[in-house]
Amino acid sequence: MSFKYSYAPINGEKALAYISLLDASGNVLAQNSLELDQASESTATIALPAYPFATKAAKIKLGFRSVKDDNVSIDIPTGSRLNEGTGLENATLAANQYHAVAVGSVLTISNVSLGYAAPASASYKAYKKSIKRARR
Repeated sequence: MSFKYSYAPINGEKALAYISLLDASGNVLAQNSLELDQASESTATIALPAYPFATKAAKIKLGFRSVKDDNVSIDIPTGSRLNEGTGLENATLAANQYHAVAVGSVLTISNVSLGYAAPASASYKAYKKSIKRARR
């Protein structure tokens, strides 16, 4: 899987991209993940490791998290940082209204692409051998 992203973290957080390949029963055949650092624009690729030969994949699960950990930081602007041309200036917001201007880490994903690499010839030979054995 490859994709483009931009990431603006709060307090040095890291984002996470992940991909899993599952069989029809939901068992994970292969999975991989990648931590994403701050970037204004970048391209990343995640490759799946090899999984058991002759096992049929049924689902691909992929995801992106703006924060890799469960603890999320937020930035709550105060004072002159509230003035973004909206006339708030140094206004004080009530405790339950700060969420209107609070921001967490921002992850933007685009151009997600899934690719497939053909198996190596040694794997193909193993496949042909397994067919011959099955016919016996």
